[in-house]
Amino acid sequence: MDTTSSSTTELKDVEMTETPKKKEMTTTTTTTASKTINTDKPTIEIDESDIIAPPPTPPKTKVIINGIEEEEEEEDYVIHEIPVYLSQSLSNNLYLFQYPLRQPWRPYDMSKLEELRIKPKQQKVEIDLSIDTDTDNYNPDAQTKTTKYTLSSTTVSHRTNYAVGLMKSNELHLTPLQSIIQLRPQFNYFDDKWQEEKLRKKQETKDDDEQDEDTGNSGNGSNGQSSDPLNKIASIQFKKPGAKMSAANQQPNIIKQIENDEQWIKVNLVDDEFDGELIQQFDKLQCDDIFNDIKYDLNESQYFDMLCPRVPDEWVAKAAYIHETISLETVHKMSLALQIKTIMTNGHVVPYTKIHQLVGQAVKRGLMDHQIIENLETYAVLIKGRWVVKSEFVTKDSDLEIGRNYLLQLFFDSDDGIDKKEFCKVTGISNEDGRELLVKISDLDNKSRRWYLKKQPDDDFINRNPYIVDKFYQIFTDSIQRKELFDKVKELTNPNRNSIFGFPRIPTNYREGKSVEHQLLFLLYNFFKQQGVCSIELIKQYIASQRDLKTENNLLYQVTDKMVDDQLKKMTTIVRYSYVLKSTGNQKVDKYRDIILEAFNKSGGLKKEDIINLLKEKMDTNYVEIPQNIFVQILNELAEAKGKVWVFKAGK
Repeated sequence: MDTTSSSTTELKDVEMTETPKKKEMTTTTTTTASKTINTDKPTIEIDESDIIAPPPTPPKTKVIINGIEEEEEEEDYVIHEIPVYLSQSLSNNLYLFQYPLRQPWRPYDMSKLEELRIKPKQQKVEIDLSIDTDTDNYNPDAQTKTTKYTLSSTTVSHRTNYAVGLMKSNELHLTPLQSIIQLRPQFNYFDDKWQEEKLRKKQETKDDDEQDEDTGNSGNGSNGQSSDPLNKIASIQFKKPGAKMSAANQQPNIIKQIENDEQWIKVNLVDDEFDGELIQQFDKLQCDDIFNDIKYDLNESQYFDMLCPRVPDEWVAKAAYIHETISLETVHKMSLALQIKTIMTNGHVVPYTKIHQLVGQAVKRGLMDHQIIENLETYAVLIKGRWVVKSEFVTKDSDLEIGRNYLLQLFFDSDDGIDKKEFCKVTGISNEDGRELLVKISDLDNKSRRWYLKKQPDDDFINRNPYIVDKFYQIFTDSIQRKELFDKVKELTNPNRNSIFGFPRIPTNYREGKSVEHQLLFLLYNFFKQQGVCSIELIKQYIASQRDLKTENNLLYQVTDKMVDDQLKKMTTIVRYSYVLKSTGNQKVDKYRDIILEAFNKSGGLKKEDIINLLKEKMDTNYVEIPQNIFVQILNELAEAKGKVWVFKAGK
């Protein structure tokens, strides 16, 4: 960070090391055998193999531009390869301290350190620094006197993965940081003073009230004041209904309670002397277990896309339903069952080795593998050595849940990958929903255009737990269960089944619905039948107008934005940034309507002859001339006539 100072610190039980940069104190001399760094501290010799030779000059070719001969550099090419290793020796004890309110050239004076304390589990740090009372800036007459100030920490959310790198023997060794901590001054003494003043005023008010009651009870006192209640100023307080009940049922702050339960541990700050002990600490950053052959979950093109993401031609806003991944710090405060559920619903496909690694040490300590597996079976299924989250924890849509269960069955049955178009055709799921289901648990092979289950099989788990493997083999090969699943999938594409609405008839009065979901469905369906094309603003305005009606059996006041979004996703499709019904419920109309919708999505205006030609092209040998009444019905629903051109409605 350009505007902050930072240092990398290893937290121990009894000591802490902080190493700021001191560029001005270092000079370098070179000899033929080795390179020696001379500083004010002890000397270290660096082997010649640690020095990377300067890259060769890229070859140049001569070109003639406007009659002038010039040199042109060739395209970039690989000039040097460096092995990269991941070290875990200090990964649990390595922290990055940042001081956002200080410039790098103006660090805090650690010679004035009074006390340093930490809470390792909460990753909290506090540093007490003394104040120089002899300077002109110190006010000895201040109402609040203090001789020290405290730096308190806040943990920075991991937006990306940070690591400390060590270059040694022409190898780069990376050690992940446990956490990033930002230290800022805190002013608790002002808060304490404010609390004292608040309590004092509260006590004074209480004493005055008691005195007034005593005066009132004594009738006309010696001061001659009347006890007539009309002469007194009434003190009236209004409380919300159920305030006492809410206060009684209020749950304690669990996070705050956990923080308070952990005791502070005092530690020592070790000076940054460049001695043998510090060199030993640097050696711990080197990876000991080196593997030259690592199995990657990504192919070459996916790996390069991850290193250098492709920039889209047009900016696309992120979907509002994408949530941030929950932090491991929060996960580790949960019970074992909730930890496993959170890991699976966020990871979707996770090998057992990784699950065991992610479970918090405090919960995992003393547990056997079979206890973790018992909880795991509640939230996931085992497919070819990989644990995959169950469909019921991914989607609440019954049709998508059936489709995803069918997808898991296909991955179990076949090693040849899944074709998305074929999967969507069999299940009747839209291409958008089909891709969303696939992308979370599988990767696309760019050559074959087929989808393959993510991650590598956990062979170690398979060999150690054959009974678990056999258990899920029996589940996926059970003939009764397979028949039930295939029948449900077949029903999804049944032309006599309204998979969007699930009702033989949609009533015109939405209040006939017995639940808020049914009333919302009936309301939206009839509104689309009336409008044809609707923008999201128009839809929500209409719902709001009906929600406020004081009519019998009106449940729309319970409708939330999420319920509206979920219902629209089920029953509508988006064309030119507006919503239209996916289906009219009439197969004879929909076979023409689907093609016309696709055409309007590409062009906002169409002539009748263009539409007829497109229908002939798309339907090919199955084309039957569209009846005039169906043509008019579809066009009146979706568009407005402007001369000879039908223009798609704006939805407003």
